[in-house]
Amino acid sequence: MEPSFGGYHSTADFSRDSNYHTPNRAYPSSPATSSFNQSGPLRQRPTFNGSVAAKPVPTPPGSGQKLKSWFYDIVNKRQLNVLKVNYIFTVIAFFGLALISRLVIWAPLESVAGVFGLLVSPQFWVSLFIVSGLFASAINYFTTNYVFCASNESFTSADRPELPAAFLIFLLGSSFMLCSISFLTGIVTSWMQSSTAFVFAFLSIFVAAAKISAENDFRLYYLGDAVPSTSLKTLLRFAYKTVQKDAFEYLVRTAVTLRYSCGATFILSILSSSLRSYIFVLFDPILIAQIAAIVGAIFVLSDLLCLITNIVTMDKVEFVLPTPYFFSDARPDVVNLVNALNSDDLLLRLFAFHDFYTKARSENRAVFFTLSQPGNHPRLWDSVFFSCQKAIQHVSDTFMKETENVLIKNSAGLRHVPFLNNDRSTVKSSLLVPPTLKPKTAIQTRKPLFDFAPLTSKIRPFVEATKNHFIAPKPFAPSVDTDIAAFAVEGLGSLVEASYTQDRFGIVQKRLPQIVETLLDLGVACDQLIRAKAMRQQTTVYAEQRVFMIRASAIAALTDIYTAFQSHIYDLSLTPNQLTQLNEYANPKHL
Repeated sequence: MEPSFGGYHSTADFSRDSNYHTPNRAYPSSPATSSFNQSGPLRQRPTFNGSVAAKPVPTPPGSGQKLKSWFYDIVNKRQLNVLKVNYIFTVIAFFGLALISRLVIWAPLESVAGVFGLLVSPQFWVSLFIVSGLFASAINYFTTNYVFCASNESFTSADRPELPAAFLIFLLGSSFMLCSISFLTGIVTSWMQSSTAFVFAFLSIFVAAAKISAENDFRLYYLGDAVPSTSLKTLLRFAYKTVQKDAFEYLVRTAVTLRYSCGATFILSILSSSLRSYIFVLFDPILIAQIAAIVGAIFVLSDLLCLITNIVTMDKVEFVLPTPYFFSDARPDVVNLVNALNSDDLLLRLFAFHDFYTKARSENRAVFFTLSQPGNHPRLWDSVFFSCQKAIQHVSDTFMKETENVLIKNSAGLRHVPFLNNDRSTVKSSLLVPPTLKPKTAIQTRKPLFDFAPLTSKIRPFVEATKNHFIAPKPFAPSVDTDIAAFAVEGLGSLVEASYTQDRFGIVQKRLPQIVETLLDLGVACDQLIRAKAMRQQTTVYAEQRVFMIRASAIAALTDIYTAFQSHIYDLSLTPNQLTQLNEYANPKHL
């Protein structure tokens, strides 16, 4: 499986055409091999040679480093907070499971004495911290490198590409948890006392790992202002509130898991004589409670891992803007926003477009309207515009191709109306004749010996319903591509709106027809796809929600542009077709 965190999984094929002395290059159409913990020349710091300046001069972030090396240094350092939070909750989970494993209803005094013995045992505390550290470190390392990725999708499905790796990681981690409880407590736990109980416990963590790998969200994306900061105290408080809020959901998932595992164990016990002799342990409340606690702890830890990893990793990264002396930043490995927007690394480009979106909505956005020195050319604006145009056009082309495929598929099932006596003039009149009065033509068909059509028609709905339950429809365009396009759309819309009062040189107005055309193409592509697939705006299908999301961003940007330039809209050299479409989208009734 391709590594995560920076692997380029999109099928985009952009060709760079910048205006600041950089050669043309293309984004690769296959996933890159760069992972979260990169190795090789991109991860090495360059050596610095030369004399030291007499007076230290402030340098921008990343000065002297390559772009990817600087970026992944930042992302790697953030994982320390993720590990700290996961470690603290892992210690709490192992501590609670150790106490629960010592509790026996039938021997309360012995249970209390066993719990007290654990609390005063230094060996128990040392083992607890070591075992928890091994568990948290292993889960955090392998999921970071092989599961979490910006190109993943946020929907429940059994055919997700990250599912095998996630299933294996959580199955091995759950097995480690199951076996380490006996080591911590120093006793033979209830699930180790018989083969039937052990099979029940193993099937429970097996089902739990399968549900986690199919249901949890391993996509890296921005959650907005979910937490005010990423400090350890804030993250712990946020994680605790999340567990409290989702407590009932954890109970439901645990109950469903135990229902499946208990049923499977019961069936295996009937079929196997070695398990049949201990079949009554499946009704032991102590065993059920202890296995439920383990399964619930696995669900809580996995959800916290996904949530905290996403929040901490996707905290914004600020890229410096190129200097007015643009030729000095012409190398593609220099740390600046323009190079990041055109990077072939998917995660890096996602961070760059989010930073562009943030800068475009800030008070200092007038910096995008500056001219280069010497030459007085709008190189910064042109580079940003071309990067955004490529990202938006890529999503528009993807939606258009999907629309064409849907129309071709729908037209393939249509049958041509037969002409009566090969005369086209009779077709229209024949369609108005009642079916009973239409001339019938003898069609000779050979009847098959065995007709399975009635049986197939009854089985097909059940098969389709089962398939849709486990395999969800995929988005028409990768979610990360639509996220990048949404940042580009909203960033461009904010800059165009601000240019009416802040662009002293009129550099944005020269590109305004192209901007409007690009946004209109995106809106039209969304509308055509919505009509072709008969989508509803209140849909719960994840793939369709992404279409309405990007469509809303395009219409909002067009509305802002129309509102800002309404008094001069006819002076922008827009075509009559563009003016008509712009008026339709900017009309509040259309929204």
